[in-house]
Amino acid sequence: MSQSDLMNLKLKDFLEHSVAASDVAEYGYCPATITNMLATGKIRTPVMLEGSRLHEQDAQKILSGMRLKKAKVPETLIELLATMHVVVKNAMKKRSSLVNSDETRMYWAILPELGCIGFPDLVDCKNGTPVVVERKKRILGNIPSEPWENHKLQLAIYMLSLERIGLKPDFGVLEYVKPATSESRRFEVRLNEELRRKTLDAVEVVKGLIEGQKPIPTTNRHKCEHCNFANKCQWSLIGNWERLR
Repeated sequence: MSQSDLMNLKLKDFLEHSVAASDVAEYGYCPATITNMLATGKIRTPVMLEGSRLHEQDAQKILSGMRLKKAKVPETLIELLATMHVVVKNAMKKRSSLVNSDETRMYWAILPELGCIGFPDLVDCKNGTPVVVERKKRILGNIPSEPWENHKLQLAIYMLSLERIGLKPDFGVLEYVKPATSESRRFEVRLNEELRRKTLDAVEVVKGLIEGQKPIPTTNRHKCEHCNFANKCQWSLIGNWERLR
């Protein structure tokens, strides 16, 4: 497909075949996750549902102080890119933020050439420059001492989307929050060449997995112990007796 044809592609057609930024994060956790999701669908555990509820609660707190006008979703990719450029530039001018919730999409992170799309939690423009903030709720477990690699891939897609509309984010932020204790930790992530390369490679691998290629699963047993597909995954490192506990 030529660049011209791609830009004039209907958004609904692009969405049917695009890779979600969240799926790239799942791949970064374990490539077998993508294969398992295709086979059984996404699993929504009580922990995940609670995390989603808290994310939505955070978004609604911010949105409640905004006066939003309902806007028509652009029909083509080129229209969406142009719209997102204007939306972010206006937010920078007003020193405001762009928030995504279940029902409100203020910023679409889209990479047409890569076939990737996503919706970051927040694009903070209060200092006059766009900073993507992705919040991760730690319902169980401790807050990590450094950002997880799979979350960095997801954040990188959002930063690359800002570059795609002509902006230059200095960094993005991964914020880990433990609701039970209100403990939180923020990490600034720079879009260096290594992260850029890893992200582009990851998207291509996810496309291959979607097309039926076999995954190279994780060798980290700890990840299997906390995986939603542990009881169904043929590559799981957990023994059958442990799955039945």
